[in-house]
Amino acid sequence: MTIRERFLQVSFPVALGRALALTFPGTVSAIGSGDGFLASWLPPFVVIVACMLVFIPVYRVRPTLLRVPASITWLRLVIRLIVCAVITLPSLMVLAAGVAMMLDSPRPDPNNPQDIPLWVFAATYYPDAWAPVATLALTGWTLREKTGR
Repeated sequence: MTIRERFLQVSFPVALGRALALTFPGTVSAIGSGDGFLASWLPPFVVIVACMLVFIPVYRVRPTLLRVPASITWLRLVIRLIVCAVITLPSLMVLAAGVAMMLDSPRPDPNNPQDIPLWVFAATYYPDAWAPVATLALTGWTLREKTGR
């Protein structure tokens, strides 16, 4: 088993932990206490390690999940990752903006420049958090081996 074949399996829990830490910062920051380096870096690190520990039994049950086939070279893997990233980030931005526009209430003062609509925040922040997860999942889906089932 090479590093290339396990690349997506190792990267996916890290990306998922990062996305969860960015999406729920209040919940994640409750893990750490105090000020300084440990209080700011320890909570996201704990979430990432927890995601990695959750995926260990998942990969034991489904060993081919997110595994890169041996016939795929590093160059083809990187090109496929870039193409999937170009597809997922704008798609997530449009999706997040659309959902936020549906859920957003009308602004109280449309002439106030400091009153930023919710969809502007949602179209930039959440896709930035979840794009690596979606990119790795889409790449893994495009690399899956056809088994005939």
